[in-house]
Amino acid sequence: MNRGGLGWLAYPWGDGRERIVTIGDSGATPLLLLAPLFEEANRTRHFLIETMRGLAARGFRCFLPDLPGTLESITPIDGVAWTDWHAAIARSADAIGSPFHIASLRGGALLDGGVMAQSRWRLAPVTGEALLRELIRTRMAADREDGLPELAASIEAKALSDGLEVAGYRLGAPLLAGLKATNVASGGAIRTIRLESDPHEADIKVSGTPLWRNSEPSHYPALSQYLVSDIADWISECVNG
Repeated sequence: MNRGGLGWLAYPWGDGRERIVTIGDSGATPLLLLAPLFEEANRTRHFLIETMRGLAARGFRCFLPDLPGTLESITPIDGVAWTDWHAAIARSADAIGSPFHIASLRGGALLDGGVMAQSRWRLAPVTGEALLRELIRTRMAADREDGLPELAASIEAKALSDGLEVAGYRLGAPLLAGLKATNVASGGAIRTIRLESDPHEADIKVSGTPLWRNSEPSHYPALSQYLVSDIADWISECVNG
């Protein structure tokens, strides 16, 4: 039994391997979780792990991969392209085996359409263009503090040709160009959850704090428990019709 404890798998990448965190009993229903992208992944890490523990108690085996250049990965992110992240999700899926379901948060939803899943559940999905704008706003705020104001359009043009250094990351142009051109996939069994403060359409909206915007990693147990129940009910509905 491993319902509350962390385990590890890996998928091949380059000359090495990247890590997949697992929580849940072997043989339980497989659920691939896709974390938010960039600094949002760090801010929501604790929340994701605790949510995985809750899902394990409901009969799931959860898998959370580190994308190349993110979280515990030792791959330098400045050499990572958008297509690399798609390939990493596909290799993670191979390591898990079929069939499985997917639950993604924020920018993670941009990557959930590249593999075959029985269902897809999303929390606050965002377009790639919107994420790029947020990265540019973060860079602009840092530039203003340094006395180097620059227009958003100018920063974006440079980012798409030469890359962008923001919040301690050096992001390459192939990653940013792919990000800007990507939106969430449609078709199949999809459920979308958003916070009440989010104006975009959703199947249901819930109260809660956008943890991905906090300055430090944090947890929101009430929201986590709600999402655990919603994911479990959604997957049961998909499986049982």
